[in-house]
Amino acid sequence: MRRLLLILISTMTLTLASNASDQLAFEITETEDATIYSLQLRNEESVKTLWTRRVQLINGKKPYDWCKLSGWARNQHGLLALVENNEFSGKLLQFNSNGDLVTELEAGGSWLTDIRRGGSIKLEPPDRIELKRPDGSIIKFLIRDGKLADEEGRVIESPKPIEIGKRTLDTQQPSNLSTPQLPQAPNPPPRVQPSAPNNVPEAKPAQREKPTSSMPWSIIIVLIMAATSLLWLLLKRRN
Repeated sequence: MRRLLLILISTMTLTLASNASDQLAFEITETEDATIYSLQLRNEESVKTLWTRRVQLINGKKPYDWCKLSGWARNQHGLLALVENNEFSGKLLQFNSNGDLVTELEAGGSWLTDIRRGGSIKLEPPDRIELKRPDGSIIKFLIRDGKLADEEGRVIESPKPIEIGKRTLDTQQPSNLSTPQLPQAPNPPPRVQPSAPNNVPEAKPAQREKPTSSMPWSIIIVLIMAATSLLWLLLKRRN
């Protein structure tokens, strides 16, 4: 019994010493068009790259994006790591005992905000996360089938992002459901158009009639001849 206890203590000591010597850190490589972040597990015997992210340069400059290790833990069941990409997002990485990537989850920005404000995160491989908020409250999470779940194992469904300019609700009804036919209201009676007034022709201005001569032409001729004869007699008497 004593010998078995000594063997157990020695095994635990070696395991703790091995875990204590492990180092997880990012190896950063600069290229002409990108920055490459390689998450490497180092110990006295080997160096293994577990995860890599390539961040493309924009107009020859580094974007507001990086990779920073916010917390990690390793045991005989595997390894968990929380990676910070920028001020608003990150990655929760789950590896098995061989260092192979099993799950990659989007880490909520609220986690990183709570840690920066004085909170902390505790990772327990292979699948347990405990977040202590600045107010002292504790929230526990699990990883189930590649998804984040609450302490009871219920998967946390993230809401779908709102797409600007597109409908967020599907207003179409399923084809297998019949829409009840509502009674149609009777058509309203046609509007009676007021009868147009009878078109009364406008009175045209009376045209002036040409004056008709009251005397016939024969009388006029006789008078002219008489006047001529009288004028001739007067002239003759003067001579």
